[in-house]
Amino acid sequence: EPIDRTTLVAMIDLCIDADQPILIYGTPGIAKSETAREITERKGYALLDVRAGNIPPEDFAGIAWPDQQTKRVERLMPDVVSAAWALHEKAGKPVVIFLDEINHCAHAAQGPLYSIVLERQAAGYPLPPGTRIIAAGNPEGSGSISEEMSRALLDRFLVVEYAGPTPSEFSNYADSVSLNP
Repeated sequence: EPIDRTTLVAMIDLCIDADQPILIYGTPGIAKSETAREITERKGYALLDVRAGNIPPEDFAGIAWPDQQTKRVERLMPDVVSAAWALHEKAGKPVVIFLDEINHCAHAAQGPLYSIVLERQAAGYPLPPGTRIIAAGNPEGSGSISEEMSRALLDRFLVVEYAGPTPSEFSNYADSVSLNP
């Protein structure tokens, strides 16, 4: 069943506390990203917003680099790991990696996401301690670009369908930010 904003907030809260990655599906423009940002900040995390659909696979998996001395191929630190560490050190807080538009992500980039989501590492490089994962995507048929996500990647998330805020929830939000009627 699709959930409202109040339930989504409670689900994200629980998932952050339990270190359970969550994937929020919902139509474009219903504040999935804003809700994730709000809860992340309230819980004392720094948010690393990653537009997963625009990221090439090597930014999640690291670039292969031959080591002439060992005669092995090593991987350079993936950009997402480097960015998470930089944010962690700058903010002095644990990090939530928000993988937005995850189902826009190319199939070649989905495989490297398995270890980021499940093991909190990529190419053997660990993410900062306490890193949490939140993802969002738009369902097929919602007028947005989407790719079929692999079952292995989906199984690493608690998947929720977000219907958007109720009229009452939206009215409360509009009042809180002094939205012009």
